Amino acid sequence: MASIGPMKQQCRACASHLGTRLLPTFHAPLSTAGWPSTSMKAIDMPTMPIDLFACARCGHVQNTSFYAETIPHDLGLKMYNQGHQWSAHLDTQIETLVTMIGPDATVLEVGCGDGRFLKRIGSHIPKGRMIGIDPAASFSSSGLELISRRLRPDDIRQIGPDLIIIRHVLEHLEHPRLMLEQIASECLKPTLIYAEVPCFDPALSEGRCADLLYEHCSHFREQSFRALWSCISTELITQNSPLNGEVLCCLRRVLPDSRTDSFVDLYCEKTKTQPTRLMNTLQSLVDTGNPVVVWGGTGKAAALLNRSGFKGPLLVVDSHEQKVGGWVPGLGLPITSPKNIKGQPIIVVPSKWRLDDIIADIAAYNITPQSIWVEQGGSLCQVDG
Repeated sequence: MASIGPMKQQCRACASHLGTRLLPTFHAPLSTAGWPSTSMKAIDMPTMPIDLFACARCGHVQNTSFYAETIPHDLGLKMYNQGHQWSAHLDTQIETLVTMIGPDATVLEVGCGDGRFLKRIGSHIPKGRMIGIDPAASFSSSGLELISRRLRPDDIRQIGPDLIIIRHVLEHLEHPRLMLEQIASECLKPTLIYAEVPCFDPALSEGRCADLLYEHCSHFREQSFRALWSCISTELITQNSPLNGEVLCCLRRVLPDSRTDSFVDLYCEKTKTQPTRLMNTLQSLVDTGNPVVVWGGTGKAAALLNRSGFKGPLLVVDSHEQKVGGWVPGLGLPITSPKNIKGQPIIVVPSKWRLDDIIADIAAYNITPQSIWVEQGGSLCQVDG
């Protein structure tokens, strides 16, 4: 029984870290992205490592030594198949998709290649808008719009497609989950997405090696293809494996997520002038002529003082005896004992969650503070009472 251990890369389908090695590392040249012009150039082609692991959670198979930079995507991936079975498969998928969209739908195909699939959909809905995006595409066809570059997340928002098509693209991506997350984040309405990848289950059961292309960094299986979509909110309409199980197809509806990052603008607004406000408040406290004590020498106290840029004069104390005699990281201010506090100081407590404990410590040391201050709203605020 092969042992399970950490993979060099997270699972591209479910993001797990654990897997099992399938084969010893071997090397192979590019086979669909590299077409040499002479026999000698073919012989001299560099080879790339193929380091296959199977995810312990979802069974996804991937090359953990794949690096996207080695693939010349601008040249395109040269594949050809006009066989009867393949054509019939395309007809079936197109018929299904056309029934799911309206007569004036906007369809976006990511990695459209020569545009044939997109053009065939367009022939069924002549009033629709057909857009293909591919860094290597250079075709010209009436009724099709071509974007000759890689997909940008804001393309989805700007185009507003009713249907997104991703055929035989995900198996080539170093980060397929990232692409799906970026697409979903820009969908402003429920959006159909059709995806198709090779299925690796037959290759596994038959012990095949012809499927192990370097360009295919992911080898999806039925379970791992389902796991891939867990990173975004979708409604599964259908998933099947036609062509004797050699292909995985799924049609899903992307459901726009309720944004969970609304806190970002609020936090940015509160903290955009934070260093200056902290600096000014600390300086104004020092200017009162009372000793200013920062209670806590490391951790949150060091973070606050370094953020403010204020270097003193301050007395830094800590209730923890092991920190006494040390120095504030980044500032070099000595950390002393609360026993050294004289008079009626102004006390700054950076660790707000420890405020009650520190107030108790202040009382235990018989210290009568002039006032106590905590961080709030991007600055320092006086504690009532």
